[in-house]
Amino acid sequence: MNDFKFRRVSTMGVISAERLYLKADGKTVCREGDPEAASLLICAGGEIPIKLARRLGLVEDPNAPKLEVKSPPEIDERSTRPAKAEHKR
Repeated sequence: MNDFKFRRVSTMGVISAERLYLKADGKTVCREGDPEAASLLICAGGEIPIKLARRLGLVEDPNAPKLEVKSPPEIDERSTRPAKAEHKR
């Protein structure tokens, strides 16, 4: 996710603990001092709506589908090999 610091995250908004800026693309958030910072998004102690914070990836969206990672099943080589034909001599 990210390592931005917030004082509070609620269902209504996010209060930032630091100044955050948008880069020129308007979609990427960066910290104060970043040479690519184009416009101030939020000052320390300021609040932005939770929908905007989710859209920018600042906080996790609880309604987003969770990806479940499953490990592959154990494979028994004996069960995947074809049975050897028995030769009568």
